[in-house]
Amino acid sequence: MARIGLHPPVSWCENNPDELIQYSDKKQRMAPLFSESYSADYPTSYSLCSEKWRQDAGEALLHTCQMIEALPYGERIVGFFFAAGGTSEWYYMNPTEFTSKTEYLDTGGFEQAPYDQSDGVYGDLSPAFHKCFTKYLKEKYSTLDAFRAAWKDPAADWDNPTIPNCEPRYYVNGSDYDLAHPVGLRANSAVIPVPGNGTNIGQFVDIDKHQDVYDFYRAWHRGTAESIIHFGKLIKSYFPHKLTGAFYGSAGACRFHSMGQIGSVTEILDSGSVDFLASPGVYENRQPGGFTGQRQCFDSYRLKNRIFVVEDDSRTHFENRYYQNYFEMYEMADTLNVLKREFGRTLCNDVHAWWFDQLLGGRRYKDPIIYELFAKQNQLAQEAYSMDRRKKHDIAFIYDESSYHLISHESNHQMVELFNNYEIDKIGAPSDRYFKTDFLDENMPDYKLYIFINTLCFNEKERNAVREKLRKNHAVALFMYGSGIVDFESETKFSADNAKKIVGMNVFVELGVYRGKFRFTGDHPISQALGDEDFHGDFKRRMWANCSSYLPKVKSAEVQLCPLIYADDPDASILARFMDSKKPAMMLKEQDGYTTIYCGSKYLGCDVIKEVARYAGCHIYCETEDVLYANQHFVTIHASCSGEKVIHLPRQCSVTEVYEDVNYGEHVGQICVKLRKGETKMFRLSFT
Repeated sequence: MARIGLHPPVSWCENNPDELIQYSDKKQRMAPLFSESYSADYPTSYSLCSEKWRQDAGEALLHTCQMIEALPYGERIVGFFFAAGGTSEWYYMNPTEFTSKTEYLDTGGFEQAPYDQSDGVYGDLSPAFHKCFTKYLKEKYSTLDAFRAAWKDPAADWDNPTIPNCEPRYYVNGSDYDLAHPVGLRANSAVIPVPGNGTNIGQFVDIDKHQDVYDFYRAWHRGTAESIIHFGKLIKSYFPHKLTGAFYGSAGACRFHSMGQIGSVTEILDSGSVDFLASPGVYENRQPGGFTGQRQCFDSYRLKNRIFVVEDDSRTHFENRYYQNYFEMYEMADTLNVLKREFGRTLCNDVHAWWFDQLLGGRRYKDPIIYELFAKQNQLAQEAYSMDRRKKHDIAFIYDESSYHLISHESNHQMVELFNNYEIDKIGAPSDRYFKTDFLDENMPDYKLYIFINTLCFNEKERNAVREKLRKNHAVALFMYGSGIVDFESETKFSADNAKKIVGMNVFVELGVYRGKFRFTGDHPISQALGDEDFHGDFKRRMWANCSSYLPKVKSAEVQLCPLIYADDPDASILARFMDSKKPAMMLKEQDGYTTIYCGSKYLGCDVIKEVARYAGCHIYCETEDVLYANQHFVTIHASCSGEKVIHLPRQCSVTEVYEDVNYGEHVGQICVKLRKGETKMFRLSFT
């Protein structure tokens, strides 16, 4: 598969200023681009939604593909992978706004370049984006009257839409910054100051007054997706049997608002011109004992007959000393165990992957011992592909593309990325991942437990589809912070009444600054299992990289709730209470044919999810907080700490460790294995 960069030459940027990002101060901001085979210092980032760039890059792409097809090995090329933007991953290298309150590092590890005299500067005012924005608005609103009503501006012009300045963008980073740096807060202060400038509701955009800023970010990301679709259609028109793909949809290790590469995955998958999307895993927590958090809803791809590919760029002990220390990879044993862990994830989750040795000349994996492991894993993959690969997991995590741009960067980071990157694979039970809109697909499988992560908005059609799915097998739905708080079809878009419609309990919104910490209480089985000693609802693990936005050092993220959104219903059971507000933190209620649980924090540990899963009747393979992946035929365990591990099997079977070819029992219901921290075992389950 040919990986083809669509980066324009610097001279093209100099000759086409209308196709570059333009800022309000009319200054250019140098964008250093580097990829696996090309680097350049652009005067400013080129627009990923530019029609002129699409045309010129498309001609070059088509010419290159035709040349490749004519080569002696052309018939062996199965497809073309489009690369653009920063590190070829389709993101903008510069932020879209600069204020004194955007002092963050993006979680991919690329520091925001310091710019002098940039406070209050914003983009994108380029003609290229204006065309894209206009197209988005006309398709979304259909009529000018509907557009003006949504923007609450009778003079709004969708042919020349106003680009929102930094003031209504305050919620993105300003609210997070002010929560971390409260002005005038003293020990004798009566209240904690609530961050705000009149355009936000705590860490939310005030969507009833500022639909324009939400539309801006949605159009910003959609423009990138439309370019990917454009190049896919171009290739398919000449090479209909070739696979097409690109990087897009990385909800993690990113700036959720300004990078421009999330929010329109379903549009790409539905286009018919792109066969697969890809992304590397998140880079922190990859060390032995951790796991590589994935950025995508990979099971949603399967519903649409599309493919998700993990770019498995696993670091090894052959890295330079900086990356050896960053990933704690020092010896061959570390390398082999991590590579086994990643392979087990790929196989058991039924996703796809390529190994990526991006070091020139090869170094990361260039060793006979590693190649021997890859050969063995290739055999295992062939074996797995000869089996029934249908997944029969009990747990589904639900994410929402339309919610990313309703709430602040740090909120997205905690709700979507941190849980995905520290907890989801340590539950002790395998799980699947979908977009909220997949409930509208009759082919979406049924689960015992659905966990709604960042589903901040629902409409009536979506709510009905969720309720119908939950009733099919009396499932349990766990709704996280703010679920359903926004309904774009309601007269009041942001309201507690909207949340009540999906949660099924009375919901309240209290504007103030609170923490996510809570303790369990009461005699419900979930509460009893977790006890009332420990705090929950806050991040309590060591962070392996700066992902918290502010300080370039390892720290724990503090889950701030602004506003507090909690359920309090006389017909529901209180499972836990917040420590500071004393309001219910988790409540459970039996609905008509299903059960709902609402959690008012943005974050839950794997221990809490495990007990909710147990209550929902899900099979728990492992009680210890080790990394575990499983499907019908294989179980992979990666030890997060040393000790004896017990794996409870779904039914009696014969068990063999695949790498050592050691039998662990015939017709057994569980196996015990003693592991060192960072050690990986993969077991084959035979039920005949």
